[in-house]
Amino acid sequence: MSPLSPPTLAIKPGPKSSTVGMAGLEDLPPDIFFLMLVNASSMEVLWGFIRASPRIFAVFRDQRDVILSTVIIREIGVSVLQEAQSALRSSRRELREFVSKKDTLDWIATYEAEISRDQPVQQTSLGASAVPLWRQHRSVKSLASLYVRERLHIAIHEFERVVNEEARQRDHCYDLEDLSDTEKARLFRGFYRFAIYGNLFFYDGRRGRIENAMYAPEQCENFLCLFPSWQVEELSCVNDFVEDKVLDKWQEKEENEYNTLIAADPSTWDINNRTKANRSDDYYFSTREKRGWQESYLQYFGTLKVPTLVSLFTAQDDKLLQIVKENLEGQWQHDFLFKALGEDPYYFPFINPKRDEQEKKVSDGVTVQFHRDSVSEANEAWLWAHNYQPCDLYIEASYNFPIGEGLRRFGYVFWDSSRLHNAGILEKEFVWPSSCLWLLLT
Repeated sequence: MSPLSPPTLAIKPGPKSSTVGMAGLEDLPPDIFFLMLVNASSMEVLWGFIRASPRIFAVFRDQRDVILSTVIIREIGVSVLQEAQSALRSSRRELREFVSKKDTLDWIATYEAEISRDQPVQQTSLGASAVPLWRQHRSVKSLASLYVRERLHIAIHEFERVVNEEARQRDHCYDLEDLSDTEKARLFRGFYRFAIYGNLFFYDGRRGRIENAMYAPEQCENFLCLFPSWQVEELSCVNDFVEDKVLDKWQEKEENEYNTLIAADPSTWDINNRTKANRSDDYYFSTREKRGWQESYLQYFGTLKVPTLVSLFTAQDDKLLQIVKENLEGQWQHDFLFKALGEDPYYFPFINPKRDEQEKKVSDGVTVQFHRDSVSEANEAWLWAHNYQPCDLYIEASYNFPIGEGLRRFGYVFWDSSRLHNAGILEKEFVWPSSCLWLLLT
């Protein structure tokens, strides 16, 4: 099975075992089976229990809603359950089809009220949305898992201070299981909001009249400004990652096409023709070209539904070509997340007083102390990158924080303080070179 492939949701009771161990299990009272099921650590474990015997399946069938809801809420996480439910609602509505700008703004107003609550709503039953929520979470979890495998090792290995000797001695492959609950919640929140953005602002030639489209300044003002800066930076990290993965898959598709051309007619790529002697020298195949005039296609792919992105990132050969071609049809040049993240909220009238207040705190020398890792607070890397000065509001665009370009390579806003200190990152200082790239000094 591919590392991104989700487990099946098919539930069938397993055959009754004749072994002594299963015979003893079959003799247990139903209440014990219920406790086993409702305390399952994950949905995969739950499916395993259900398939273990007909009696366990019977208990699950009788208490299906309670058991499913409890396990799904535990796996998604109470702190991000609201985001998961909002993402599901945004995918169900016709936001991706023919919808007016007013409909989009009305949806955002409801969403703003939900995320503004001081405490998340405590739920014990998900009802009919339980299985759809889990299907959606499988996709989010798959992308988050891929993110961890490809990003976390950059922070650990590049700074050459690995406290875990076992990880030092072998090429440790990080996965979600290596993360704390807080780190997973931050990462899930980033991907759920990325999915919500895609559902709200997806646009192609089939969606309807152009006046219903919302451009980057409106996207920033009405959506990104709902979140504090460090949560917008979570979105920036996710967006960078998705763009990189889309570009990787395009390159892979072109490698396949190139190899097919060579096999069919080698003369079309004559080795004596210096302009085509090296595939990587050909402008058509270059990364620069894709990030140039094909940039809108690249960013458009970032607004595809999350399950489609999972399929794209796991597809190969003909299947990969099919997915790319299917999703290029109807593509429309428009403002997507990369451009919205570049908008400066400073120009929005309602935020000017807040910006003035924050700038005064900085000028007065106010510093922010890091207390603990919490999903509701900025992690220490964000404070460290701002020299422990106040930066709570969304008052700076991505391009106004060039240092983030380097830090986003390893998702600095997702990781706990202990992990960052163990890697030696927070013991380093910034140097601002004229190129606006970032360096760290020991």
